[in-house]
Formats: sequence, C-alpha cells, structure tokens
Amino acid sequence: TNITESHFNFSNPCIHVIDLSTIHPLARGFRRGFVGYPYVYLSPGEFNVLVRLNMENFTIDTVKIVALQNVDVTLGGYSGGFVDGTWACYNPYRTFYGPVGGLRSTLPVDANRLQAYFHGRMLCVNSTGWDHDTFIRNGSKVILGNNSISSSDYRTFTPSNISPNYRGFSDAIRVGRYAYLCPYANDNHVYTGRLLRIYLGPIDIGNLIDSLIESGSAISAVVDVLDLTQVDANYAGFTSIFTAGKYLYLVPYRNANILYNGQRGHGNFVQIDMNNFELSGVSGVDMTTLTRNQIPSFADTNLRGFSYGFASGKYGILVPFYCGVFSGKSARMTIAGTKATLESNLQELDFAIDRVRPNVYKGFRGGFVGLWQGVDA
Repeated sequence: TNITESHFNFSNPCIHVIDLSTIHPLARGFRRGFVGYPYVYLSPGEFNVLVRLNMENFTIDTVKIVALQNVDVTLGGYSGGFVDGTWACYNPYRTFYGPVGGLRSTLPVDANRLQAYFHGRMLCVNSTGWDHDTFIRNGSKVILGNNSISSSDYRTFTPSNISPNYRGFSDAIRVGRYAYLCPYANDNHVYTGRLLRIYLGPIDIGNLIDSLIESGSAISAVVDVLDLTQVDANYAGFTSIFTAGKYLYLVPYRNANILYNGQRGHGNFVQIDMNNFELSGVSGVDMTTLTRNQIPSFADTNLRGFSYGFASGKYGILVPFYCGVFSGKSARMTIAGTKATLESNLQELDFAIDRVRPNVYKGFRGGFVGLWQGVDA
C-alpha cells in the first residue's frame, strides 16, 4: 500500500506485506534478522522456523523456510546472526526447557512448567539447505513439503561446550574473518560481559567446522573471549552490537535485577578496538552521567535501557526502549575515536515530545538508516 496523508493508493505500493504464517503456522515470533544480499534472514526467537526473504523479488512465492522441528527438535531460540560465504548463521540467545522433556519440550507433563534457558548452540545453514523446504500454494491453502534438510546442509557450533558461561548472546556481527557475539545473560537475571570472537577460517565457517572435526581439534582453538567486567563491573547485559571503522560498539540494556527501581537498566556504552582485542582495547562511557553537547546540557539519568544501535556517518545512534518506563529518548554520539570523543558529543532526542501525538513514540525495538531527507516528493 502507498500511504499518504489523506488516502491509500493501491496502484503504486510502497509497503508490501507477506503473511509468513500462511506458509507455516510457526513462521512468526522472530527476533531480529540479518542480510546476505540478495536475501534477508529472519531469526526465530519464540518458535523454530527459519525464514529467508528475497529482497529483489519480494513475493510469497520466493520465500524459503526451514522447519527446525523436523531437523532437530531442540533447535530454536535465536537472535540475529550473520552470513559467511554460503552459510547463514543464527546467534544463540534464549530457548526453553521442561523438567521431563528437556530442551523445547512439547510433552503435556511439561506444559505448565516450562522455563527459560539461555543457550550457546549456534546454527549455520548452507544455501543448499533452503531448497529442501518447499510449499505449494493451492488457492488460499498452502501445502507444505517435507520441511527438512539433510545433515550436510547445516552445522552447529557450540561455545557453551567450552564453558557453560558462554551462552545467551543478544546479537552477532561478522567483521572480516571474525564473528563477534554480543554478551547479554547466561541465566535468568544473570547478566554477562563475555564478548566472544570466533575465527571463521580462511574459506567459510562450514569448512572450518569440518576441519576441526576431521582433525579432532576443540572449538576453543578458534574462540577468543574478552570479559568486559574485568574493565568495569557494570559492563554487562548488552542488547546489540555494531561496528564503525576499527571499533565495535555494544548497546546498553540491563546489567542487574533491581526491582525497586522498575528495572531501569544501564547506560554504559562500550567501545572495543578490534585491532587490540585485549582489556587494554576496551573503553566506555556511562551516558547517564555525561554532560550533553546541547541545551540543556545537564546529564540525563534516563539515557539507559536501549534496544538497538547502528552507525550513521560519524555518529552512533541508540534506539530507545525501556528505562523503568517505555522511553522515547534516542541518543547520538560521535564514534570511531577515543574515549574523549565519546564523552564530548552526546546528544539526545526525545520522540515522546511530539506536538501532534504526545507520549506515543516510545518503546522501539529496532531501527535502520535510510536516504529519506524528511521531505516528500
């Protein structure tokens, strides 16, 4: 639908909608996605159906799915991911278990006793795997294919086999031949600052995993861990990761289970030098205490609890979510410099202060950069 201020124009649509649940009833409940041109991959957070969309041909007929329950019933619970060569890799986040049936139990005896479980098993699916799941549209009815893939089409990589603490990552990003997993929590309300770096090998991660298996090598040989809490005990519980220049940036969300203040979260924005993946390469600022480069300039203690972040030019933009109440306060900082650079140019924009719709624009879950200049053609 082409939406304007006064009418809908169906002849020249600018918004296209695909109802993925018409392909598979569990193709919903996604938590983030990632791009590997020309495809967009959606990560199943609540359920266990992988989805691949074709950006160049955005129709329901080009959608591909992988129903994980027909591959391994314990797979599921991802947040974001990355593409490496022909492999789409899904970042391990949070799943659930039952005391009788275990991971992702569907047993009736577990129905009212399921508990959240932060896991550490990354899933990578090769491009050949998407051709196994087919569906046929017969009028309004969708007939599913076998909804399975062969063992040669996917790999798993499990950092929690190195240490049970290496799990519960909120996001992931690939930079060159490395993947970085963003630390969030390894148990309910147990927030972590362990940032993982995974070497993806000279070819791709599928080739790397096969080489490790053939040689009998442990995956710890390609995993480096940086415990950010050794720099500052507050550097834990991040909800997003992005890059600019030689730096990684971690977006602050929550690092303590504090009920009396309404779970306000934290505002520690952390920068890591990828050329110096050591504690000495870590710096950060607490945005709740920083003087802002605007009028008024006093520190805003509500600059915390963000859901996402991204780079735009020389700036890092943080998306507002929850700081004890749903927040509309976006933060912008100059990045790709020293700690002094981060400290000197913090600004905020409160979307909830809107003359037409006051106190409406708040509690966002993501964002992106576009070319729109704010003026309609």
